[in-house]
Amino acid sequence: MLASRKFPKSERLRNDNFIAALFKHGKRAHSGEFLFIHLLYNNPLYNNEIEEKTIKQSSKIKFFVGVRKKEFKHAVKRNRVRRLIKESYRNNKNLLDNFPISDGKMLFLGILYIGKTVPTYSECCEKIHSFITNNILN
Repeated sequence: MLASRKFPKSERLRNDNFIAALFKHGKRAHSGEFLFIHLLYNNPLYNNEIEEKTIKQSSKIKFFVGVRKKEFKHAVKRNRVRRLIKESYRNNKNLLDNFPISDGKMLFLGILYIGKTVPTYSECCEKIHSFITNNILN
C-alpha cells in the first residue's frame, strides 16, 4: 500500500519549546541555499499508558519551514518559497517510512531557506531528497 502523501497538522512542528530544542541540539547540514536541521528527540511527555487513539493522532515526525524576512521583504515571495519546500517535503516524506523511531521519541526536521532568489520546485525536491537519504537514513 502506498504511504499517505498528505501533510496534516499533526506533522507540523509548532511548539516553541520543541523548535528551541531543535535549534539548540539539532544536527545541521548545508546544501546550497538550504540549511537542514534534524533532531531525534526524547519526548518527556510520553507515557506508555496513553490511549491508543491519542497515539494515532500524533505524528512521530514533525517538520517546519523557515524563510528569512531579511532576504524576502514581501510576504508573497516568502509564502511561495514555503509552499515549494512543503510540497517537496510532502512528496519525499515516504523515504522516512522505514526510519526506525522507538516509542517516546520524535524526529524533528527543520528546513531553512537562506538563499536570495526563489528556488525552483525541482531544486527543492532534489535538495530535500538528498538530505533525507544522505543525512537521516545513514
